[in-house]
Amino acid sequence: MDAYIAALNNKDSATLERISPSNVRPDFAGHVAEKGGKSITVESVDITKDFGPDVASAHVIGRAADEQRYDERLVLSRIDGRWFVTIGPATPNKPGSEVSRTP
Repeated sequence: MDAYIAALNNKDSATLERISPSNVRPDFAGHVAEKGGKSITVESVDITKDFGPDVASAHVIGRAADEQRYDERLVLSRIDGRWFVTIGPATPNKPGSEVSRTP
């Protein structure tokens, strides 16, 4: 998470691309334009492994330099022993697909 927040704060789309899985190609420059350069200070990170040992969700909460609340949920994936951050919004389920629910 440190590399992700540092990349946002530094408006570094090249680092975002490096820490994103190679099968995911979002608009890194657009992501940086929207969320970057705000001098985010992280207050808490809650990481949950709901989907097995190689996929996790992260809920990051913090403050930007202008005191605006920063609140983002991310999907993390471990590939060949290295964790990657999936950049961009979650894709909703397609109509007719199964929704996974835990009791």
